[in-house]
Amino acid sequence: MIVYVMRKRFLVSLIVMSFLLVLSACGDDGEAKDNKKKTEPDKPEVGLNKITLDKIVAKKNDNEAFYLLLFDANKEDVKKTKFLDAYDKALKKQDITAYYLNMNDKDKKTLGSLEKEFKQQSASSHNPFEDGGLTVVYDGKLDSPFDYYAKAWVLNITLERLSSEKGTFLQDDMYNDIKKGIQYNLDYVKEHDIELTY
Repeated sequence: MIVYVMRKRFLVSLIVMSFLLVLSACGDDGEAKDNKKKTEPDKPEVGLNKITLDKIVAKKNDNEAFYLLLFDANKEDVKKTKFLDAYDKALKKQDITAYYLNMNDKDKKTLGSLEKEFKQQSASSHNPFEDGGLTVVYDGKLDSPFDYYAKAWVLNITLERLSSEKGTFLQDDMYNDIKKGIQYNLDYVKEHDIELTY
């Protein structure tokens, strides 16, 4: 009987110790993963990634090269027209990473100084700060592939018009325009041998 009780205690102790050992191992792995996440830099995902004005300026000052979608629209119009959904879908299909900034609620004076700071590389007929659109930021500048290819895309007005017509950017004609704009950017980056930094 005493041997039976001792075996039972030994078995219970063994099970408890094994359980604690497993728990402590899991705890270490989880903690290591959390620490790894904290030390890794924020990497944008394929598709659209929200960015702040401060981060755009920091990236510009660090001579980073990236795609930036600028637009000026109220949040309701953006939501109704599925604007961000359409761009995100088109970018993901091409395996492209881009940032976006809605300038609608930003201080106009700050935006004006940012526009001057970027000093577009050409006397552009397409100004992303005024017209909206996907652009390439590199060498501390913002350049419009639309202007380079002598194309026009008055995105901000299109967004407002589409919202009033109860349309979306996922409609074939609008979605095709988005894909064309993305292609202009891809071609521009290739022709200028720009190495994107993500």
